[in-house]
Amino acid sequence: MYNYMTDHGYSVNNSNIDYANGGAAELGNYIAWQMLNFGNSDGSNEFLDFENTFYTSINPPLIMSEDGNPDIIDPNRWQTLTLDSTIDQSGNLVDNTLPFLSPEWGNVKPFALEPSMATENYRDGDAYKVYFDTVQPAYLDTNSASDWDSFYKWNHSLVSVWQSHLDTADGVMWDISPASMGNNLWYPTNNSLNEYSAFYNLEEGGDPSSGYNINPITGLPYQTQMVARGDYTRVLAEFWADGIDSETPPGHWFEIYHYVTDQALFERKWQGEGPLLSALEYDLKAHLTLGGTMHDAAIAAWSLKGYYDYIRPVSSIRYMAGNGQSSDILLPNYHPNGIPLLENFIELVDSTDVLAGSNYEHVGKIKLYTWKGHDYIDDTEIDVAGAGWILGENWWPYQRPTFVTPPFAGFVSGHSTFSRAAAGILEYITGSPYFPGGLGEFVAEQNAFLQFENGPSSTITLQWATYQDAADQCSLSRIWGGIHPPVDDIPGRYIGSTIGETGFEKADSIFAIDRPALISAIISDTIINSYEFGDTIELECNFNVAMDTTMSPFMNFSPNNLNQFFIISSVTWENALQLKIKFVAQELVMEQLNSFIRVFGVSSENGLALNDIVLEDFIIVDTKRPKILTVEIDHELINDEITSSGLAATFVFTEDCDMSNQPTISFSGIGYNNESIAMDNSSSGWFSPVSFNAILNANDFNEEVESIDLNIDLIKDIHGNPLTNPFHPDKLSIDTKNPFIDDFSSSETMINLDSPNDSPQFSTLIDFNESMDVSFIPEIDFLNNNNIYSSLLMNVFETFWVDSNSLSAEIWVLPNNNDLLNLDLVCVNAKDNNGNLVRDSIYLSVMSSDMNGPEVLSSSSPSTIISDSLIGNGNYYVDVVFNEPMNTEMKPLVFHENDIALNNSIQYNVNESFFLDSFIYRANFQINDENVEVEDINLEVLYAEDFAHNSQEPYTAPSFISLDTKNPSIIDFESNTSVLNLNDNLLLFQVLFDEEMNQNEAPQFNFFPALSSSVIMQQTNLAWLDNDSLSVAYELLSAGDEPNLYDLNITDATDLAGNLLNVLTLNDLLTIQGALDLEIINTDEIQLSPNLLAQGTKIHLKNIAEHSLLKNCDLVSAEGKFIKTLNMEKMGQLWSSEPINVPSGIYFVHLNQKSFRLVVL
Repeated sequence: MYNYMTDHGYSVNNSNIDYANGGAAELGNYIAWQMLNFGNSDGSNEFLDFENTFYTSINPPLIMSEDGNPDIIDPNRWQTLTLDSTIDQSGNLVDNTLPFLSPEWGNVKPFALEPSMATENYRDGDAYKVYFDTVQPAYLDTNSASDWDSFYKWNHSLVSVWQSHLDTADGVMWDISPASMGNNLWYPTNNSLNEYSAFYNLEEGGDPSSGYNINPITGLPYQTQMVARGDYTRVLAEFWADGIDSETPPGHWFEIYHYVTDQALFERKWQGEGPLLSALEYDLKAHLTLGGTMHDAAIAAWSLKGYYDYIRPVSSIRYMAGNGQSSDILLPNYHPNGIPLLENFIELVDSTDVLAGSNYEHVGKIKLYTWKGHDYIDDTEIDVAGAGWILGENWWPYQRPTFVTPPFAGFVSGHSTFSRAAAGILEYITGSPYFPGGLGEFVAEQNAFLQFENGPSSTITLQWATYQDAADQCSLSRIWGGIHPPVDDIPGRYIGSTIGETGFEKADSIFAIDRPALISAIISDTIINSYEFGDTIELECNFNVAMDTTMSPFMNFSPNNLNQFFIISSVTWENALQLKIKFVAQELVMEQLNSFIRVFGVSSENGLALNDIVLEDFIIVDTKRPKILTVEIDHELINDEITSSGLAATFVFTEDCDMSNQPTISFSGIGYNNESIAMDNSSSGWFSPVSFNAILNANDFNEEVESIDLNIDLIKDIHGNPLTNPFHPDKLSIDTKNPFIDDFSSSETMINLDSPNDSPQFSTLIDFNESMDVSFIPEIDFLNNNNIYSSLLMNVFETFWVDSNSLSAEIWVLPNNNDLLNLDLVCVNAKDNNGNLVRDSIYLSVMSSDMNGPEVLSSSSPSTIISDSLIGNGNYYVDVVFNEPMNTEMKPLVFHENDIALNNSIQYNVNESFFLDSFIYRANFQINDENVEVEDINLEVLYAEDFAHNSQEPYTAPSFISLDTKNPSIIDFESNTSVLNLNDNLLLFQVLFDEEMNQNEAPQFNFFPALSSSVIMQQTNLAWLDNDSLSVAYELLSAGDEPNLYDLNITDATDLAGNLLNVLTLNDLLTIQGALDLEIINTDEIQLSPNLLAQGTKIHLKNIAEHSLLKNCDLVSAEGKFIKTLNMEKMGQLWSSEPINVPSGIYFVHLNQKSFRLVVL
């Protein structure tokens, strides 16, 4: 379009609509703007892309690639299709499953249809505006058996039979010229099977039309045209089809109009009379008339399609065939809702049939002799499916596989409605029922025209004498095409005929501008209700030409009672083109929904009388106020359950009400203080004009209100009259006060490990605060931390109501191994007499359960060995730690065990033992000194109890402690001498103990009597030779004058357990000689010191200064074995050796022919 305008020099960017100051382009823009605005408010829902607002299909889709129709719910209702791919009429690839197209089209504003032609019907609570609702489709009674006597089965089965005519191989030849076809003289007048079966030839096809003897225009006979029936029927089906290669039915008729006006014999005279009109004027009038009429035909047909929602043959045939046959109960696969059998057309598959299947799986199924479908077409350029036997479950219409059936209901046929209305328009505007020259033609070329398959087999020409003949042919094409049964066709023809007449009259009145005519009538108030008593209503009449204002027109009303209700107050000519009449509404109760206003006695200025102006249904009088007929509330008592689910109140009124108003509902009553009830506006709504359903939400305020009144407001009838009885007392009561558990008692309060054996069941009593519903037993459970405790189970057979307030429940105890749990009672589903559940159904801390014996987690003592330090009471104890709180009144038995009897050594002092807390027990013991030594003593713990009196698991701690109260003793003592003097001044001795000793605790060596001040003994060494032997050295540094005899006491050593050494006294161990008894030592002699030395110590020599030569200094063992020669180094007056490292023992140093004794520690 843009290219076309550009090619002709027009601007595509001009959007100006100011036609008064502009030109033709602006006027065109203005007209387009007005049309677009009108389209957004004409009821088509164009603003939302024509989306359906309430229609819903009840049947699931029929999947065409699968067998049969197994999922259909209602065989009388429409069903959408699911295809492998779907192409719409414009050639667009769209969704594979399409919704119903325009089921609410009855709401669209028409061109010429009058309101009286429509009724408002309701289905599923939705209002449908339906035009020409005078006949219904053929319904299948699924509750009754039927065969060919069923109008439904006859209609839909005929479609399959007629599709057997789509094959040239049957040899049937027809004369399709007007000499044999057309000129129908009658049509069925109602849904009579006798009339329909007489009109439609079931087996041969076609209608009873007989054609014309001669061409009524030329007076010559029509030439016969013999063609194969299979070519004629296929060309018809495709020529008139909806699809991407053909116009829609209205488009066909515009093309036919163009064909007619292109004929040489055609003259552009309106209605065939008067002067020749210009092509522009004639085409403008014709297009407006035909377009407006097609618009009305669509509104009327689709209003019926939407409301009746009628099934298409592809769904019904597959449905019936899937059920089986309905003709003979003795034959296989009988079903009362099956398809009727017809020899050579509808039969059963037997075992010899090629359709039987490789495993005879199809034997007994329905087979149809019909067009075989697209499975037999690989290439539409060369292949022909033809007619033959196929399984009924695989039946297809003769349509493209991507456009099997239009996506909307069948009844009534849009093609029949459009075509008959269009034929009427062409007849009216041309003034003749005949095509120019008495013949209209369309040529279908051989093997070129058909799109679904190859064909026709020869070139054929569709021919029509009249426009009605073409319309009738279009109607039949939809049956051969598998789209409509006859019952969709005939009502469409009748409706189309009426629409063609009204459409032409409307258009013609628009064009009649030279005669006086009413252009418009405007009334100030179209509905008079009870609020408008005494109001003045004004009727304004506008005319197309100047009128005679000297005449005083008259006006009256029909029915006659309106003449009493309205009193005319004035009749005034405002000017020559406008008349105003005023009348006053009287205070009368009246309901007059249909009316006529008649204005007469009006003439034009030039004296032409205007026909009486009759305004039908221009005003409605309804001063009758509606009443509430019934108020039905599904729950008059509001309890807890209702507060959760809500309730509904249905109000039924005496007349239709304004459903655009959302009522308000209020509640009142004594004690009603909490606004507990409120209407849910989003969920409430009108079922129908006489029924409003209010969804009420109830809140739980835990209250009781005995009587609640209801008041509904903002209800008006469709004409605005308010209710007479909005108040309704005592409609509801409230009891949302929840009962609660008042008290609980039980024969057991503690469940322990022994309970399943000792007390496998016990009784409980639950008291409630009010009377309860005793018709059923609630469920009793016990909870721990909100989890069901599975070891306590209510015995439903021994649980009963003692009275209306008390429930006795027996509880079974099942084994478990749980530790101490605090248990709450939960009472589930207990309700009072008004159905309110128990509030706070959990009753806390009713009992405890501990079905797991306690265990000792650990044991400890402050010492790992029992020694003398722990002797006595309370010095030694054991702390025993348990895994759970214990019964502190029950002290466990704690004892020590060994193969050696310990009863006297370690005595359990139970009286002074105690629990430090509920988990820790301190066992105190009396330790007696039995002077014994025992290792690997086990600890045993028995007989402790937890709070539930479950006995503790026996506990043993192996090798827990050792016992050692035995004091160590010296078993051997060796000394190197019993006499000391200043010359032999070294005392060495070794001590051997009877056990390992603590080497950190050195024993004490005490000489007795005590050494005097003149006697000095210095301990030069104390060394542990091993774990139980000790080496000690003393050096006598000075001595008294007189000799003395000494005893030696050895004390204070401890063993590894800390036990003190048994004191050893060695009498007369040592004599120390006095100084007077010694030789005078020559100080010039060589002296060696020290002669008692530790490992790594050097020896020193003195008094060898005068010797010029120091011979070898050799180290020799006590046995005389040479050890080594010591390296000596002179340091001043002394000679010092290298460090000496040899095993402990007695050695000799040989030097310059002298020997010195040396003790190495």
